[in-house]
Amino acid sequence: MRSRRSWLRAATIMMALWCAPAAVVAQLRVIVRESSGNLLSDEATIRLTSTSTGMNGVAVTAKEERTNGGEAMIDVWPGEYVVEAEAPGYQRATTHAMVQGGTPTELRIYLAPLKKAGGDEGPASGVVMTPALKKEMDKASMALNEKNPSEARKHLKKALEIAPSNPDALYMMGVVEYADKDKAAAEKDFEEVLNRYPEHAGALLMLGQIKLESGEKQEAVGLLEKAVAASPSKWLAHELLAFAYARTGLTVKALVEARKTEELNQERVPSMRLLEAKILAKQGKTDEARAMLEAVVKDFPNDPSTKNAQEFLAKLKGAPQQSHE
Repeated sequence: MRSRRSWLRAATIMMALWCAPAAVVAQLRVIVRESSGNLLSDEATIRLTSTSTGMNGVAVTAKEERTNGGEAMIDVWPGEYVVEAEAPGYQRATTHAMVQGGTPTELRIYLAPLKKAGGDEGPASGVVMTPALKKEMDKASMALNEKNPSEARKHLKKALEIAPSNPDALYMMGVVEYADKDKAAAEKDFEEVLNRYPEHAGALLMLGQIKLESGEKQEAVGLLEKAVAASPSKWLAHELLAFAYARTGLTVKALVEARKTEELNQERVPSMRLLEAKILAKQGKTDEARAMLEAVVKDFPNDPSTKNAQEFLAKLKGAPQQSHE
């Protein structure tokens, strides 16, 4: 029987692509694609309007954001919203989203190109987002959010029967395979995504994670550097790159990525401080490493990383004192 723990870890990895500091009440991650399925490279404007009304009975517009690389992470209060997306050269699209606290809510919006003179509506190549495909993708995404891998797999199989090269379906199937400990199948899925969409941040990160776990450190570094470039605001990409740099001896770069991770997600401070302390100790800066570890033990007594910090601190206390001459 496959471990539920492995599924939860993989789901956490995927969902962590969309996480931000814990102070945010709720988040909506909007992904804008062309009707072909390709990520929209042009900037799109996203408008959110709450379905609740203000004192004057008029709907309250909550947010207006612009996408970066086809995505926008929007901080909002939990509730139901009307979401509108528009971009030059594309038809405006409107949909609804129910945003809850905790794990960020994901919403995909597909924009159809404006009709051109002569009836040409754009290239015929690519994956067309049909209603049937969208239905299966939405159900698969909901199952992933609910950590139900078997249900997600069922809908992803149907989605891939409709559109075998759909990048989101291939990526999510890779996540399910990874959760089921079939890394070979997961790796194949992520590589197929990257063959078609080289800047797919999720596939870059997950494939980098697999390479790091299998000891292919240099390959992991290359993939994770691309993941950071494709999605610089995602803390998990920076965290994994910090570990990859540390394992390849690039300690200065590892420290930079560790501190960037802390900046993006305060909950990762203890883990990153432990990594930083190990790097400092390796550099012979044992006093600084001890001080950092003592601060972790004091400030984060209940964090899972603290036990490891205590064990490493005990080792350092037995090491020779740093010379100050």
